[in-house]
Amino acid sequence: MKKHTGKIWRGLATTTASLLTITLGGSSIANARVDFINATLGTSSYKIEQGDSDSDGIYYESEFDNVEDLVKAKEQLAAEISSEGSVLFKNTDQTLPLSSVFENVLK
Repeated sequence: MKKHTGKIWRGLATTTASLLTITLGGSSIANARVDFINATLGTSSYKIEQGDSDSDGIYYESEFDNVEDLVKAKEQLAAEISSEGSVLFKNTDQTLPLSSVFENVLK
């Protein structure tokens, strides 16, 4: 009887491990293809609900009236960041371009 009990437990453990492996693999594949699955089934993975003013949610009002204003503001911010991050060199003693400096050193 003990030999049969060991085989039963081994079989159950193997079956459980196989099901766990299949479940983990299937769920990661399903998460990667969630958009396709939702489109095929006509479902959605999430739902956006608008709360009332008494709710504890925090909602932010946009300072832009439309998308074009948002894009213009983004471009202005990018230009400002670019101008602040740019560096100008003062070419004292005709140091630049460096190739002429190296030529003088090698002579």
